[in-house]
Amino acid sequence: MRRQNCSECPGYDLLGGKIRDRIRLYWSHCATWRINHPDWYTPPITDLDGVKAIGREVREKKFTALKTNIFTYDAGRPRGWRPGSARPLRPRSMSTARCCATLRTHLEAIRDGAGPDIDILLDLNFNAKTEGYLKILRAIADLDMFWVEIDSFNPEALGAKVRTRSHPVKRCWACANSCLISASRRWMSRSSTRHGTEVWQSMKIASAAEAYEVNVAPHNFYGHLCTMMNAHFSAAVAEFADHGDRYRPVCRGITSFSLTCQRSRTAILIMRAARLGTEPNEEALRAHPPEGQCRAF
Repeated sequence: MRRQNCSECPGYDLLGGKIRDRIRLYWSHCATWRINHPDWYTPPITDLDGVKAIGREVREKKFTALKTNIFTYDAGRPRGWRPGSARPLRPRSMSTARCCATLRTHLEAIRDGAGPDIDILLDLNFNAKTEGYLKILRAIADLDMFWVEIDSFNPEALGAKVRTRSHPVKRCWACANSCLISASRRWMSRSSTRHGTEVWQSMKIASAAEAYEVNVAPHNFYGHLCTMMNAHFSAAVAEFADHGDRYRPVCRGITSFSLTCQRSRTAILIMRAARLGTEPNEEALRAHPPEGQCRAF
């Protein structure tokens, strides 16, 4: 029998073997980047009609879920609400009644465009503290969100949000900034967890999550290569939520194949190929050097 070189193995084999072939996708930062970066992501969104239109686009492109962020509206024009990133520069401890009301308007517009069968996810990031998050959750209590993603450094504070009965939020996600199993263990009894860390620690965290009977989902903000890393991780873990991230990169062609070769509109198909099944295109990377200050949102 020929002994296989590890460099020829798919990533999921090195993680113990795959137990699923498809990873469901959602459209991440839906509306967000067309509002915040209209020069990069087109068509730009400048009003509620544009928000409704991207909801319809999600449905027409056969996605089954989307994720958006917090927006307020001034004279009908959306504006990102990111005090956790100093945009605007103000305390993040509370969410005002106006902020909650306009966020609700934003979510209702997306639902109007997407229709009743699309799952809607909301990412609140670090934009509030416990009191502010609870105000938001109460304000959207009847909107039937698939999950609300909350960034928190304190598992006890997160527990207070999860235990509230004033909203039907199905999943509260945290722990994206916990990189080690020793740090992540404190979160397991409070919520499902969402991680952004290196793969071996992620596998340990996933094993611990199984013991606590909670799900995990990968966090990806870094493009195609990270997408494929997450796909192999998601194929190999048992307690996996049924979504993976989907991002629209500014620069295409930075990997050795088009991601659409392995992706339908609703799922990444986990195919057998060496390593991650893709390699960086060094020439394309050199053609797109970083420019100015990097801004996440």
